[in-house]
Amino acid sequence: MEGLALHIATEKQADIAAAAGTGSPTPGGKTLDNHPMYPCAKLKLDQLFLQWLSLPDSQQMVSSLVEDAKQGKALKGPNSNSLSTPLSPTTSHAIFASVPPLSPQKCRSPCSPMSPSRRQQSCSMLKRPPLAAIPQFYFPEGAKPVSDDLKTQFMARVNALFDPHPAGLNLEQFSTVVQEVCQLPTILAHPWFERLVAGSSSRLVSKAAFVDWWTSRQLVAAPATRRLWEVLRPDGKHYLTYADFRPLLQAVLQYHPGLEFLADTPEFQARYAETVIYRIFYTVNRSGSGRMSYRELRRSDLLEALFALEREEDINRVSRYFSYEHFYVVYCKFWELDSDHDFSLDKNDLARYNNCALTYQIVERIFEEVGTWCGFRSSYTANVLVESASQPCICQICIFAQSAFWLCGRCAAHQLQQLVTEQQNAVAQQRHQDLSTSSCAAKSLARLQRLDCF
Repeated sequence: MEGLALHIATEKQADIAAAAGTGSPTPGGKTLDNHPMYPCAKLKLDQLFLQWLSLPDSQQMVSSLVEDAKQGKALKGPNSNSLSTPLSPTTSHAIFASVPPLSPQKCRSPCSPMSPSRRQQSCSMLKRPPLAAIPQFYFPEGAKPVSDDLKTQFMARVNALFDPHPAGLNLEQFSTVVQEVCQLPTILAHPWFERLVAGSSSRLVSKAAFVDWWTSRQLVAAPATRRLWEVLRPDGKHYLTYADFRPLLQAVLQYHPGLEFLADTPEFQARYAETVIYRIFYTVNRSGSGRMSYRELRRSDLLEALFALEREEDINRVSRYFSYEHFYVVYCKFWELDSDHDFSLDKNDLARYNNCALTYQIVERIFEEVGTWCGFRSSYTANVLVESASQPCICQICIFAQSAFWLCGRCAAHQLQQLVTEQQNAVAQQRHQDLSTSSCAAKSLARLQRLDCF
C-alpha cells in the first residue's frame, strides 16, 4: 500500500512539473495557470493534495478504499474519528452519497414573527421583575415637596403672629415674623416689607399676602440661603445686581445703632453703602460678571455676616463687609489719589499710589482688568479704587503684589516677567529692596490663594 501511495505521489509530482512547464490544458485552449480569474490554481490544489496524501491517516484511508474497490464493495465515507482533519458533513455527503444533499431546515430566529398567542407566551416568559422604586432626587422647582406636618407647623406660627392683628402687621410687627417664622436676620424685614406693601395705602402686610408670597416660592422647607436669595431677588430675575442691595444698605444705615453718627452726613452714607456693596460683590461674585447667582450666594458667608450685624451693636466688630473703619481707610486713600476731587480716578491718579510705587505698565494692566474681572462696563469712575481697595487684600508682601489681586491668575509667565522687570527698575530708583521674578510670583500666587481668587 505504501508503494501505491508513493506511485500516486510520483505521478502528481510529474503532473506538477508538467504544469509548471506548459500548464494543464482546458477546454477552449486555456490552462489553469494562465486563467485570468484563477492564477496558479491547479498548482496550489496539487500541492495541497500531496500534503494531504502524505499524512498517515490519509494513506490508510486511500489504501482501504482501493481494497474495497478491488473486492467490489460499496464505497463508504470515513468516520469523523478516522481523520485528523475530517470532512464537513456537506462535503462527505456530496462525495459518497448517491442523492444530492438536502437543504438544512431553518431555525426560527427570535426576531421572526410569531402568532399572537406564542408572542404573548414568549413575552410573559421573558418579562423582568419590577425594579425597586427610586425616590425622586431632582426637583425642577428647586425645593422638595413639603410634608403636611411642616405645613401645619408653619401655619401655626403664622396664625399665632397674624391673628391678633386681622388688618395686617406694621414694620415692627413684621420684623418678628421675619425672625421667628422665616428665621432670617431682622435687618431684611425693612426692604422686604417695602416690597410687600408696595402700592398699598394701609402700609400693612396681611396674612394672605405673606403666606401667598412665601408658599408660591416654596420656602417652607427651603434652606436659609434660599430664603435670603428670594428676599433679595426681584421678581422675574435669576440674579442679583448692585442695585438689588441698595435697599438693604439703606436699612443698615437707618436702623443699625453703630451708624447713627452718619445720620446728618448723606454724602458719607452714600459712599459707605457703595463701598459695602462693592466689597460684597468682589468676594461673592467670583465670576466678576456683576450678576450674582444663587450658587455664588450659597457658597458665601453673607448670611452669617448679616446675623453678626444683628448681634453686634459696634459695627466695626463686623469685619466682613460692613466695618466702618475699613470703609474709612478706603475713602481716605481714595481722597489722597483723587487730586481734583471729582470722585473719579484716571491713570495718572492711580500711578501716584504708594508714592508712585506702581509702574505705568501695571497701571495699564489694572485699567484693562477693571472692565472684565470686576464687572464694570462703564467709564472708570470712583469704583476703580473703591472696589479694589475695599477688600482687605491690599497686599503688603511686596510693591509688585499691590496690583497682584487684579491679575487673579490671568497673567502669563512672559507678562509677569515684563511687569517684574519694569518694577525692578522702579524699585532700584527708589532704593527699596530688590525684587526677583520667582519671589514675586510665589508671593503673589500665595496671597491670591489665601484670598480664594482661584
